[in-house]
Amino acid sequence: MKKRIAHIAGGLTTGGVEAVIYNYFSKIDRKDYELYYITYDTPDPAVKKKFEDIGFHVYEVTKKKENLKKSCKEVYTILKENHINIVHSHMTLMSFVTSFLGKLCGIKVRIAHSHLALYPTGIKKPVYAFFKFCTRVTSTDYMACGKKAGEYLYGKANMKNGRVRIMNNAIDTEKYAYNEELRNKKREELQIGDRFCIGHVGRFAEQKNHAYLIDIFYEVHKKKEDAVLLLVGDGPLQEDVKARVHQYGLDDAVIFAGSRDDVGELYQAMDLFVLPSLFEGLALVLVETQCAGLRILVSDAVTDEIKMTDRMEYLPLHDKKVWVNKILSMTEEIKEENLALRSRGREEVAKSGYDIMTEAKKLDRFYEKRLEGRR
Repeated sequence: MKKRIAHIAGGLTTGGVEAVIYNYFSKIDRKDYELYYITYDTPDPAVKKKFEDIGFHVYEVTKKKENLKKSCKEVYTILKENHINIVHSHMTLMSFVTSFLGKLCGIKVRIAHSHLALYPTGIKKPVYAFFKFCTRVTSTDYMACGKKAGEYLYGKANMKNGRVRIMNNAIDTEKYAYNEELRNKKREELQIGDRFCIGHVGRFAEQKNHAYLIDIFYEVHKKKEDAVLLLVGDGPLQEDVKARVHQYGLDDAVIFAGSRDDVGELYQAMDLFVLPSLFEGLALVLVETQCAGLRILVSDAVTDEIKMTDRMEYLPLHDKKVWVNKILSMTEEIKEENLALRSRGREEVAKSGYDIMTEAKKLDRFYEKRLEGRR
């Protein structure tokens, strides 16, 4: 009997959660699976096709905030009519909604998967606490991308007693390994030339803190005019960010690459990767960039669980000058270093348990055991 699994996520674009799901199922032997993907946002056509090409049936449902009753009815109908036997929700705080709907459908395996850790204040604090409680009581299995994301949704006790299964945000390490030929090709394609390329990959949303990044780059560019900023992704705040770039007169120094399916190749073109996020779970992009051997600067809001190489450094968000000075000091270091150093990234990431070939087999066995009623 085939494993009929429904993965439920907020969107279907080039985001981290979607990439994690794709990475795993592109490597799992899918002959024993019937796969479904339920998204609340309109899917990116290219990403949707990519998922369909590996066997996913993709459904778009009404957003909960637009019409909760209609949204829940649509999800319930998909689960019921397709005889789903595992519902795997990637909604973190809101996983209780789909876990509850799965329970109403009689689905015995209902997985909640935590991808980030939030630190709410004010009225959000008790509301989020209630949502987390609901997720714990409606879900049969707990997953997380890392320790902090697990503690956030399920509590420290569940982490200690082994109730939470850590599912590494694994990648195809061969795909992201440093490649000098690709570096030259992409730098030519993007017309970067010999300029110093600072890169960022992420959805244009509040979490990723693009405004902060543009402010930093403005100060860097004043002292290093050959610097270029490569922004990969799309999202609701993209036009706001473009306006900020124009306001600073940086139009010729910032490249908006859009949503791409060649992100692994774009990493090769970068000299430095910067991620000043306000919060993160265990960011897939940091697994990829470490595999590519890049020098990386991240905010101290990012968990240190993700650090696998000595080429990644943490900086505080409260002082932009620290970021500016650090980037300026690194430009000469990076320019003078042997690019062969970047080749070590792949081995270090694989050693840390982030190679998809190994991790996909573990997930396959987990699904099999749970359908047999074993843990």
